[in-house]
Amino acid sequence: MVIVSHDHAFVFLKTRKTGGTSVEMALEPFCRPPGAAVVEKTPTLRSRHGIVGRRMTPRSRWDRLLLRRDWYNHMTAAEVRDRLGAEDWERYRKITALRNPFDLAVSRYHWKLARDGLPEAEDFAETRRRFAEQVQSGQFDGDHGVVHLDGRFVADEVMLFERLAADVAALVQRLVPGAAAVELPHAKKTANRRQHAVAEYYDDASIAAIRRSSGWVFDRFGYPDRP
Repeated sequence: MVIVSHDHAFVFLKTRKTGGTSVEMALEPFCRPPGAAVVEKTPTLRSRHGIVGRRMTPRSRWDRLLLRRDWYNHMTAAEVRDRLGAEDWERYRKITALRNPFDLAVSRYHWKLARDGLPEAEDFAETRRRFAEQVQSGQFDGDHGVVHLDGRFVADEVMLFERLAADVAALVQRLVPGAAAVELPHAKKTANRRQHAVAEYYDDASIAAIRRSSGWVFDRFGYPDRP
């Protein structure tokens, strides 16, 4: 989903499989009335303090009738600007989280199997074949549309999955100087379905596909060009 703080003038743009739900929950107190409870499942919450998009809940009847009111997971930058308004969009600091694209693609592969209720392949060679098909479809683009608008990278602050807790703690101090230390919750806990190292999923064609589809992540953040 997206969270917005009017009090502290920031927007969190949520990418997939980057610890985004945990980040949302850590930042949510700065978007809500003081003392409001933070829980993993929530409808869209709006107040003068900010907006918390719905998390792990369906759209309300009201949001179904007025789709432009709906705030939800992985909205694109264009959708957020449209709902927030151009003036606040330009003024508010945009925040996101990113992850090594090779690791991200493997995580998304297993997540999609679990989401669809599908078992893992018994033979890892079959896993590699299925994974290669998904990777070469071009769908693992690092959520380009979530953090780009009119071809421009919009995030002012980027937290990296590989050091997420430290990056969140440092970010909070920049956004809200003097704020109490935040604890990064472990949200959306799921069983680890991986049985092999990330590099074992890849052949040269799969590596090239990830380099093409997520090239902007490699270019900006210096991740190694091989898994």
